[in-house]
Amino acid sequence: MNFKNNFEKSIFEATQAIFGSSAIIEHNKILRIESALFSEVASFSCPPKKEIDVITANIGENPVISLLISCKDFDRSKAEPSNVQEWVAVLNAMSKYSNSAKYFGLVICPSGFTSGCESWATSANIALIPPLKGKRLIYSQSTIVKMFQRAISGFKKRLAFPLEEICRPPHFYDFVFNLTSDFEGFEETTRESGSRYFVLPYNWYSSFSELVQKCIGKKIKRIISSENSLGLQFDDESLFLLEGSRILFGSMPSFSIIKPVEPICYKNISMRICDYAFVNQLVINRTISSAGDFGNYFEFGIDSIMNIGFYPSNQIHIVSTVNPITENDL
Repeated sequence: MNFKNNFEKSIFEATQAIFGSSAIIEHNKILRIESALFSEVASFSCPPKKEIDVITANIGENPVISLLISCKDFDRSKAEPSNVQEWVAVLNAMSKYSNSAKYFGLVICPSGFTSGCESWATSANIALIPPLKGKRLIYSQSTIVKMFQRAISGFKKRLAFPLEEICRPPHFYDFVFNLTSDFEGFEETTRESGSRYFVLPYNWYSSFSELVQKCIGKKIKRIISSENSLGLQFDDESLFLLEGSRILFGSMPSFSIIKPVEPICYKNISMRICDYAFVNQLVINRTISSAGDFGNYFEFGIDSIMNIGFYPSNQIHIVSTVNPITENDL
């Protein structure tokens, strides 16, 4: 599948993760409306037969409910009212010929929106990310994706309740705003306190809880040890890397170990030095069962019978967790 940029790819993958195979992406699409009798081409004031790029999530059957998503990646430039007007026209055309189907529109622009966008969005019940009412209008793409994930997750749950109210302007706009407005101080707080967790391949700010979701249940393919990093590669090729005080995890298809260095290895509570080959023999093909961040080192539980700890000084510690521990040395 081709994407116009990495941001569009991230938004589509987030949509697909929540709504499954009903999420589709189409580029340069001339919008065609299926009416009860015939197909019509939606016309736009300028120009007619507008071609659009759209991510569509078909998320309901009775009635049919579709979410139409427009991604605007303008670098540092804000989206203009015309960008929101375009989606107003799309939704108006879809609704005109839809019979009983319900359409919701969402426009995403990491660099924010100019002030003229809000009146168009609220009047047509189109949601905007980031929230226009907030003071900060420019966010990193990673934060925008987190906003989007929260918004569509909440919307999916909202569909379990009657739709009448949220279909009336500006309730969908306000619904998404209320779910995303508390991100306003997130990036400033992260910069001030310093972030420890980053998602690969884009090095986006993350958290311990997201790492747990990504790593628990995966099998260990190999230990990674180089001049700059220490960690694990899993059977799905995803990674966990400790680089100084930073922890990186996720997928990086082009990853390779540069300047491999054999780590210093210890075993048991006594911290007895052991061979690197011994540690590999114990952990390869075993499954991650837990995780813990202790500040000066990071530890994984393996098959609930042993722990492996990674230290910034290129050291590994492995210990049995079978009770009584003193009688179950490795």
